[in-house]
Amino acid sequence: AQILSKRESKNVIGSASLDSPGVAPFPVLPYQPGSPNRLFPLRCAVMTYAWGKIGADSLVGQLAASGDADFAIDENMPYSELWMGTHASGPSMVMLEEPYRIITPLYDWLKLNPFMRKSTKSNLTNEQQAKGSSAGLPFLFKVLSVRTALSIQAHPDKTLAEQLHAEKPSYYKDSNHKPEMALAVTPFEALCSFQKINSVLENLRACPELVAVVGEA
Repeated sequence: AQILSKRESKNVIGSASLDSPGVAPFPVLPYQPGSPNRLFPLRCAVMTYAWGKIGADSLVGQLAASGDADFAIDENMPYSELWMGTHASGPSMVMLEEPYRIITPLYDWLKLNPFMRKSTKSNLTNEQQAKGSSAGLPFLFKVLSVRTALSIQAHPDKTLAEQLHAEKPSYYKDSNHKPEMALAVTPFEALCSFQKINSVLENLRACPELVAVVGEA
């Protein structure tokens, strides 16, 4: 299964299988100096976690190849996630061809053009713009191409995320929390929440091997 995902740091949304719509080339857009409504092609980071679909079977690999002439699909490599955002572990690059060929990290592009990330609900203050501390996007949009089960993750809330990022930035790459939104573009199974504790205990006690591992407490 594959999904299309939207979120902040570690999220899911999707991926597609072989019968999903093909990857279309990015349209050729006319150059309009100063236009704030232009579409900017992105070269996106590709993650190769072991659970991803392999080679050209992966929508992630297909999308990466369609958006980057230098990207070649390895038929033995799992392509699991395509990241679109400013996350330090996989920043997107803005690719311009006109009037000059320019490749710029999306974070830097937004820092230089803060009006492009403003909304009617949340505008940057002059101080924030000067510091550049809010130039990054507060979410991470992902495309997932899933072949096997993903690992279980625990995500901190906003307050704890800021604390962990300040204390251990090498482990916690950003200060954002991890609410997630997922949109399946092909049939997809997901675990949402856990059983009630009494049901979990009953199932554990019914399996002596598990009891031996986790203990009676």
